Amino acid sequence: MSDAVIHVKRMNKLWSARAVAYTLELNGSKVGSISNGQNVVLRVTPGTHVVAVRTFGMADQVEVYVGAGQEVRLCCEPTWSLAKPLSIWCASPGTSEALTTRHADALHVINFSETHTSEESLGIEYRNIENPAKGTSVTRSLRVSREWSKTYEIHREGGAHRGLKGQAGPEWLKVEASVEAEIRRVYAITDTARQEFTEELVLQVAPESTVRLALHWKRIWQHGVVSVSGTEGVDDVPFKVIRAVTFDQVVSEIT
Repeated sequence: MSDAVIHVKRMNKLWSARAVAYTLELNGSKVGSISNGQNVVLRVTPGTHVVAVRTFGMADQVEVYVGAGQEVRLCCEPTWSLAKPLSIWCASPGTSEALTTRHADALHVINFSETHTSEESLGIEYRNIENPAKGTSVTRSLRVSREWSKTYEIHREGGAHRGLKGQAGPEWLKVEASVEAEIRRVYAITDTARQEFTEELVLQVAPESTVRLALHWKRIWQHGVVSVSGTEGVDDVPFKVIRAVTFDQVVSEIT
C-alpha cells in the first residue's frame, strides 16, 4: 500500500515567537518540532490523522483524511487572538481529493481568526448629583451597572464563498450551522447566560451646585472570520460577537 504524505508548513513570522520551536504531534504522540519558516514532511499510513502543534500551553489541532499516494498541506502560525493564540489549518482543502474522499458530506472548521473591533452606541444616560451645602464640597459615590448578553451575527455577504459561491439553500444552512457552533464554543455563548457590567464612580461636587453625569453607553463588537471546509471547497464567513458593554463618561456643572 502506498504511503500518504502530510506537509506541515510553519508560516515565516518576523516577530511573533520566531525563535520558539513548536512541538509537532501526530495522533497524540510527539513526532518532532517545527521552527519558524520550516516545512516538515510526515509520511503516514492512509486514513484519518490528527495533527497538532503545541507551545507554552497553547495548542491547536486539525483532523485530515489522506488517501493512498495522496498529499495534504497544512499551515500553522501564531495569531493575535486571545481566543485562539495558535492556529493550524489545511492550506489546500479546495484542491486536495484527500480531504473529500472519505468525509464526503462533512463540514470542518479549518480556521478561526479575529480581525478587529468596533463600537456601537447604546445611547446616553444622564444623572444629576446635587450638593446643597454652603461652603463645603462633597464626595459622592454611585454605582453604575447594565445587564447584557453575548450575542453574535453572521454575515452572509462580504465573505469569500469559494465553495458555495454565495448560493442559498441547504448547503449554506450547513455552513451557517458549523460557523454558529464554533462561535458559541469559542466565546462560551449559551441561550440563558447573562452578563452584568458594574463600576463604582466617585465625583466631587462643589458647594451649592449640581453636576450632570453623562454616561455614553456602547457595545464592543469583536469581528472575525470562520473558514469552513466542505465538499465544494472553503467558505470564509465573517461574523461579529459582543465582547463587552462599557461607557465613556462626561461630567459638567449645570448650576
